[in-house]
Amino acid sequence: MNFTFNYEENDVYRFNFDMHSSNSKGKGYLQQRSGASLYFFGLLCLYAYVLDVKIMNYLWLIIVLAVVHFFFTPYDQKQRIKRSVASFTKDPRNKKLFGETEIVLDQKGLLEKTPIEETFIKWEHILEVKEADYAYYFFYASNRAFVLPKNAVSNSEGLKAFLDSVSVPLVKM
Repeated sequence: MNFTFNYEENDVYRFNFDMHSSNSKGKGYLQQRSGASLYFFGLLCLYAYVLDVKIMNYLWLIIVLAVVHFFFTPYDQKQRIKRSVASFTKDPRNKKLFGETEIVLDQKGLLEKTPIEETFIKWEHILEVKEADYAYYFFYASNRAFVLPKNAVSNSEGLKAFLDSVSVPLVKM
């Protein structure tokens, strides 16, 4: 199976946002956000006790700050991702990574041909393929993947059947 597409800066954004959203769906992420807000609340209470400040006068402010912190965290993380990806994609040294890309899937493995290199990886090293709204991600490490945009795939059922034939799990993101 051959797929040819134009790898663009937008694909980098989508990959990073898909990774973020799949990680933030877990119970641990919500626990971390809640824990950080409670830690923030507890720290303010400790400071109030140590500095002998009557906390009841400021309790509403502390609660508001903890709630704002709880809801601001996801926004802040997305903004950090945007800045990081923008820095990466705007760097002139990285411009050569984008352009016409070909992914070839056969019984041996996956071959990716980019404007600057060719990379081959055997199926035994592909951990899983994750299907997102805009792309298939062929993960060979926890945060490293080959990106195959869905608009480059004319027969998604054929791709799914092929992945099943080479025993690579396909999961929804």
